[in-house]
This record gives sequence, structure tokens and C-alpha cells, in this order.
Amino acid sequence: MNRPISQEALPFLSAPFPQGISYQSLYPKDAAYPFLHDTALFQHQGRMILGWYNCTEGEICGDTRIRARWSENEGNTWGEMETIASSADQNLHYVPVSFGADSKNLYAFVTRMSGWDECIGYEILKHTHTGWESIALRKEPLLFNTPAYPLVNGHFLMAGRMSGKGCVHPEIPMVAISEGKSLLSPFRPIPLPGPWLQGEFPLEFPETAVIVKGSRITAFVRGQTFQEGENWRPLRFTSEDYGNTWSPGCKTNLPAIGSKLFGGVLKNGLDYLIFSAENDRMEQSEGRELLALAILSPDHSRILRHYRLLDGKNQETGLLPEWSYPCAMEYHNHLYISCTSGKKGAILMKIPIKSLEESFSSLQKLW
Repeated sequence: MNRPISQEALPFLSAPFPQGISYQSLYPKDAAYPFLHDTALFQHQGRMILGWYNCTEGEICGDTRIRARWSENEGNTWGEMETIASSADQNLHYVPVSFGADSKNLYAFVTRMSGWDECIGYEILKHTHTGWESIALRKEPLLFNTPAYPLVNGHFLMAGRMSGKGCVHPEIPMVAISEGKSLLSPFRPIPLPGPWLQGEFPLEFPETAVIVKGSRITAFVRGQTFQEGENWRPLRFTSEDYGNTWSPGCKTNLPAIGSKLFGGVLKNGLDYLIFSAENDRMEQSEGRELLALAILSPDHSRILRHYRLLDGKNQETGLLPEWSYPCAMEYHNHLYISCTSGKKGAILMKIPIKSLEESFSSLQKLW
């Protein structure tokens, strides 16, 4: 936590905020559920949904359920909270949620846990006119960190982490690919190359983000949490065959602290990464004081532009760090980004895409 600020982090400390960025607080406080974490954004058939997990007693303690809100008008206003998944069994926890859709239906993919970070499978729920209907229980101990991405070959891909031989907790970074061309096909997990394949687990929370461009997929895996040493920065992996095989991981110079990343591709061709960035207040809020956005070069080897998204207290909403676990989507010429606020709230950012197209002379080597 007392690590000196690196040279790579300096551009983010003074980076501009995107022009036109706006903020909303999305969690109407519920005293019965004071803990909130891991937001998920999606849009389906002209509606936006923002989901998260709530707990009654602390992280994955007590009643842990998935809740969400909908917007019918591009995020300007939001409906009441609804519950996607819950259980009367205090030993069954639902955490977290990821969304996916086919041409007709919206689905929620929810990891089921028997204890803190102990995956026992996942559940798929379908949105209906009357709420959410559970349609499948899968036994694979997978924890998804991304939406379900449709691939150009007709399959679907999700990324995250998984349990396996030798690890009770999901300490193996992975992608999962649908065996068929239906989103409801079984997902085949593919561990990324690394020491976890030989029974060594140097990363406690190897959460995985992906950037999908045709058959080429780049994965970024979270480094170790708040520890000095060689494993604290994210790893980068690449696949040229829709995620079926992967290059060995290489260490990046991305100044991301221990927290989940999120990546994507805008319709204008820009690739981006969102992450909790190294900053000069590392002893506060688990270091998650600064949420950053990087626009990457097409080969993902360089950062072309730096932005700050959240830096300390957000004056517009009054919400506080830590800022963590972002999710993003493009919708109607805007980039929407959600993340956790202090593990007590959810914040939503809306950025005009055109403000991210401005040219800067900032280049930074990533790996």
C-alpha cells in the first residue's frame, strides 16, 4: 500500500475527464441490504438494465441476492428495484450477475456460492413479462466477469474465473465458450495458460476482462491484490481462434491496482479498458480512489489516450470511493459505465462517444 507512484501511473493522475460526462446514483438505499457490489449493465430491446448483488451482513454474508433496475429512456430515469435471484437458504449465495441475450430473450447468468467465494455452479434465469424464471442449473464452478459476447462464428463467449483441482476458490482465469450456437448451450470453460494448470495459484482473484474483435480476443487478468512483488499488475493473453487456444500470459505496464477490469470495442473502432488505477491515495478505500479509462492502440500494445472517470468523492452524486468493478456498454452514441461505490452504492456514468474520439499526443507502452 505504500508503494511509490510509478511512472506509468502519472498520466492518469492528471488526465482529463471526458467532455460531457454525467453521473447518477442508482441504488436507493435499503437499510436491510447495506452491502452492494459488482454492477452489471446491459440493454435489450430498447431498455437498459443495471444489476448488482446485495447482502444483509457484509460481503457474501447473510442473505445475498441479485437485484436490478430498468430504464426505458436511455438511462434518464429508472424504475423500482426488482429481485432477479434470491434464496431463503442462508447458505446459498447468489453473486455476481452477468447478462446475455439472443434475438428474443434476456438472460441472467448468476453464480451460486455455498460460502465466501466458494462456487458451486451457476444458474440461468430468463426475463419474462412477470419477472425472472429460473430455467437451468449448471454444476461447473464458474464465476463470470463479463456479459455474454456473441461471436461472429455464431457461438457465445464469457470470461471470468473458476475453481478447479487444488483450489476451492475460483483462482483460475478462464473464458467459457458455448458448445452450440444457442446462448443456452452448455458453456465449455477454457483455463488460460499459467501456473494454475500445474497446481500453483499465485492470483487470489484472477478476474478476467476481454476485448473481442472477430476471431481475435485479448484477455486482461487482474493482478494480485495490494501486495508488493511481481504479480500485482494485470496479465495479457491473446487468442486468434475465438478463444479456443491462448498465448502465454505476459505482464503489462498497466497501472491497475487489485480490482476487476472491463474492456470493450466501440462501434467507431476504438478499444478501451476501464480499471481502478494506481494513485497517490493508496492507503484510502483499499486504494480504489481513481477509476480510469484507457483508449488502446489496435494491437493493444499502447495506451493512446488517458481519462479519469472518478477521482475521490463524486460531487455530482455525493457518492464516495472505493470505485471498483466497472461494467460498460455502448448505447445510442454514448458509453455507459457503472461501478461500485464504497461497497454501499452504485454509480452510473454517461459519456458522449464523440468526446472519446479527440486526438491526444499521449502514447504509453502497455507491455
